[in-house]
Amino acid sequence: DGAFKDAGHIKTITIPSNINAVGNSAFENSGIESANIDKLCKFIGDRAFYNCQSLRVVNFSEDQGDLRFIGNCAFANTKLGSDENGNPGVIPFKVPKSNNLVIGSGAFYNCTYLGNVDFSNTNSTISLGCYAFAGDYNLTNVDLKNVGTIKNHATSADNPQCGIFSQCGNLSEVTFDNTFSDKLPYGTFADCPNLYYVKFKNGNATFHTIENSSTTPHTYESDFKGLNNNFHMWGNGADDSLHRLCTKASITYRYYLDPPDDKNFEYFDKYGYKYS
Repeated sequence: DGAFKDAGHIKTITIPSNINAVGNSAFENSGIESANIDKLCKFIGDRAFYNCQSLRVVNFSEDQGDLRFIGNCAFANTKLGSDENGNPGVIPFKVPKSNNLVIGSGAFYNCTYLGNVDFSNTNSTISLGCYAFAGDYNLTNVDLKNVGTIKNHATSADNPQCGIFSQCGNLSEVTFDNTFSDKLPYGTFADCPNLYYVKFKNGNATFHTIENSSTTPHTYESDFKGLNNNFHMWGNGADDSLHRLCTKASITYRYYLDPPDDKNFEYFDKYGYKYS
């Protein structure tokens, strides 16, 4: 652990096939600009590349399939997504091919140059920690194709909000493919003021809508806190608890009734009343 921490002279690294893990804080706060990671790598430790403020590109092998874990704050506070001139949102980050990948809490936190995250290589189940992509201000597009379940592995009854994509100020549209049939963890898109469109292609997918309970005294309007006032969803239907959550967040929203047909929808005002 910490083998090359604070090493300002390192610019490019390649993790070869005979190394299956990158240790905790291995390159933390180093001068690294790009990293190439072999397909046999299974583990990227906590803070492995944390605060590498020149890190722009991470290349995973195209036939990557063994990666199991990206640790807490592993790539937080880096320049992933920027080009050589420091322009944000130029280079997309493609999550490597994997089965049951776990991405830790804050793994990509405050990656303010990241503009596009592509999950299309993942297979069915992915676990995302609290605030995994939070604070990525220039993130505009998230492709969750092939993701069947998002399991938030780092929340508890005492702290249920996960905020996976919270405070992503420029995030505007998110689409979940037919493979996703679950409920999003609490607070997934909290404080995303430009998010106006979430599309669930599978009619069973939706937001969590539990508002309160005697054992967990929390209100979950945080799911809708700070969203665009014209926010709308596309899915199978909206229930009363979803109406109440939008009411608390003062959101006027539109909910599509039939996923294959974007012309068939209902409007609801901020009080939960339907109108045409």
